[in-house]
Amino acid sequence: MSNIEKDCDVKRDMELIRSILLAIQSKSNLNYEPIPSTGVDELLFGRHMEMLYNEGLIEAIDGSSVDNPVPNILVKDLSWSGHDFAGSIEKDEWWQKIKEQIGPSALASLSIKTIKDLSLAWVTSHIKGIIGL
Repeated sequence: MSNIEKDCDVKRDMELIRSILLAIQSKSNLNYEPIPSTGVDELLFGRHMEMLYNEGLIEAIDGSSVDNPVPNILVKDLSWSGHDFAGSIEKDEWWQKIKEQIGPSALASLSIKTIKDLSLAWVTSHIKGIIGL
């Protein structure tokens, strides 16, 4: 049995999701290509890529096969919604504030849509405060 076939904790990890979104946001081309998993278990990373793809946050193609349990998502770019979400969590200070307000354990249990909506609302409120609205 390979390491891939062993059990893997595939609970949603919002820090990993954030790092994936920011990595895709920083791509310098629109080629369909894998995003490097850099230091993350490949099954866990692949599953998070698959969730982002299924949620419509990334423009990608699914190159997975039944012969390999690791999802193989080839990414072109973030979707419009993905860019909105990444923009609302890209600044470390904003992300830390959102995590403080929501709490790290709650982040893992909320839907991505809810987290996206909350982070966009928080950033909108923050920007309004800065510009005096």
